[in-house]
Amino acid sequence: MRRASEEIDFVAEPPDCQLLGVLVASLFSAMVWTGLVAAMGAAVGRPLGAVHLTTIATVIAGFIAVVLGLLFSRLAYDSGSNTPTSHLTSA
Repeated sequence: MRRASEEIDFVAEPPDCQLLGVLVASLFSAMVWTGLVAAMGAAVGRPLGAVHLTTIATVIAGFIAVVLGLLFSRLAYDSGSNTPTSHLTSA
């Protein structure tokens, strides 16, 4: 049992939210661009079907997720020392 005089560290490490960030960014971008494609198709009189719009959204979301994943992994590893997040700890 702890004494009342002992300090308790209530500050926890924040969770790694890179995956959530990639997911949100790719899905949001895919919805915006798919909406623009659907609007353009309707404007020219050739609205696209659900299968086409789903395919377009999947390709856009996948592409953005791959690009962001590669960028985040590049930022996590310093090219000089090959250690994760070493650029964050250097003074």
